[in-house]
Order: sequence, then C-alpha cells, then structure tokens
Amino acid sequence: MNKHNQLVGACGLDCKECDIFRAPDNPELAHQVVDWLKTQGATEVRPQDIHCVGCKGDRAKHWSPDCWILRCCVDKKGLEFCYQCQAFPCHKLNEWAEGGESYGEAVSRLKEMKTYDRERVAQLFDNVTDAKSVTREYTARLGQSIPQLAGEVAFQKLELGHEDVLLDVGTGTGDKAIAAAGICRQVIGIDVSKRSLERARTKAERQSLGNVIFVYGGFEDPCAELNLAPYGITKILAVYSLHHLPDQLKKQSLITLAGLLHRPGRMVIGDIMFFEDPNEHRAEFEEVHYDAGDTDFPSRVEYLTDCLEQMGAIVHVEQIHPLVGVIVTDFV
Repeated sequence: MNKHNQLVGACGLDCKECDIFRAPDNPELAHQVVDWLKTQGATEVRPQDIHCVGCKGDRAKHWSPDCWILRCCVDKKGLEFCYQCQAFPCHKLNEWAEGGESYGEAVSRLKEMKTYDRERVAQLFDNVTDAKSVTREYTARLGQSIPQLAGEVAFQKLELGHEDVLLDVGTGTGDKAIAAAGICRQVIGIDVSKRSLERARTKAERQSLGNVIFVYGGFEDPCAELNLAPYGITKILAVYSLHHLPDQLKKQSLITLAGLLHRPGRMVIGDIMFFEDPNEHRAEFEEVHYDAGDTDFPSRVEYLTDCLEQMGAIVHVEQIHPLVGVIVTDFV
C-alpha cells in the first residue's frame, strides 16, 4: 500500500477534517460528538469512546471497521482508493455521495486524485532524464528558457546562508541541490524519479560533496525514505514540480511541507502558475513547458497564495511570464 495520502480515506474523506479523528486531542470536541451521537440514538457512547486512526491505521482502532467502502475497496479488491477501481464512480458510491456535503466533497476529491497518477509522472521523468540533460546544454547555448529563468530566480530568492538546511522538493538530477551544497550546512533533495536520483547521486559523488543527500520522496510523502523532521529544515525549494499535482493535493502537500519547516523559515516555489487566462497564451505552452493538462495541473496564482496565507505565511509573488511565477513564502 502506498504511503502517500495517509490521511485520506479509501472513500476520499479527509481524516484531518473529521471530528471523530480529531476528538482524542480535543476533549471539548469529543463531548460535542457524543452529544450529536445521542441525538442519533447512541445513548451509551462516552467521550473516551470517540477515536479513530483512519483507514490506513489499525483496523481495530477504526471508528467504522465494518465500513462497506473499506470492505469493498480495500478488503475485497486490494485497492488503496476507490478511484483505482475500474467501476469508479460506481452507483453505490454516487448514492453515498448524496448523503451529505462532506461525502460529496470526498468523491470530488477522489475524481481529482484520479487525474493525478504519481507513478505515471515518475515514469515520465525516468524516461526523459537523458533528454532533459541534452536540452539543458542546448538551451544554455541559446540563452535561458523560461523554466531555467524561474529556477534561477527561485534559487536566488532562497537567500541561502551557511547555517541553512535546504530541502529541494522535486530535485530531479540535483542541479539546484548541488549548487546549494556549496553554501548550506546540509541539503536534502527528494524526487519520485529513481533514475533522476541516481544521476544526482553520481554528480554529488564526482564533486565529493558530503553535505548533500538524495532520497526518494514526493510532495505528498516527503519522508517516504528519510525522516526529515530531525534535520531542522530552514529553507524549502520547489522548482517546476508542484504543478504536477491537482489543487487539493497541492494544498495538502504545502501544509505537510510547512510542517517540516523550522521557524523562521522560507519556502520558495518557481513554477507554472496562471496569472492570466491560459487559453489566451496557448501558443506559449511549449515555451513554458506546459503540456495542457496531460500530466500538468497548474493553479491560478491566487489559489496558491490563498493556501499559503491561510497557514499564516507572509507571501510575495514575482511574475516571470503570464503562465510562470515565483512565490516566496516566509513563516515566522
């Protein structure tokens, strides 16, 4: 079972938003849940009975271990999420979605997740790693491309210092991480493309860099291979990688990354993001390396800034192109 989306149930419900999941850490909320359950006829329930560890945890500690969706999706078909089923969305799931606003949102979340196939993205980058290195050499001779410019501006906006610990998300073949290793105390590059990581490690070894680590990990599960919490990360960089996630996963991933960031800390995103209607710039899609929705799901810049500001961050945006920008986010 994949480690990503650990707090999203098979049905698409977000455990972080569930009162029952949150109740053990919030006694007042636990009493509110008990009061509501009593109106539904559960007269014997107590606050200490309100607990759940989610679909990915111990089934014995699940609030609804006999959930029909769990039995169908996980037990019977061996899947992680309903959207992975050939029958998705089935009639029964659609009927369930009509039972409440949160259920409808859950199925919408599953539909969005279905559009994003991380394994497909990883395979894409595995296949084009060599081609991308050739492209970089070619564009270097002709002048900077838009993605290169966005990456350079984003790197500069990090304002790295000798005591910084940098997390480079979507590091690719490690160019930015290796450049940062000459400045920072520690650099960690993560990516979902194992072939890219192999090349990054080879580059680092050739330069005898002892302060850079390349490990498997993505936006949804940055700690998939290495627990990053003890490293005291002070800066996070994401260049031309976040746009592969649909909006809801972007928001969840930004929250996860912000949780790893030591305060005060800075997160810089250089990526495809819409400042204007993308349909008015279709002739420029190739220039900014946008595939029009095949594996790319850029957000409007307002959506990204709203997500970050809701976390209490100070946000500054620099436009590179009508479809590309750099977001500098400070957490204090």
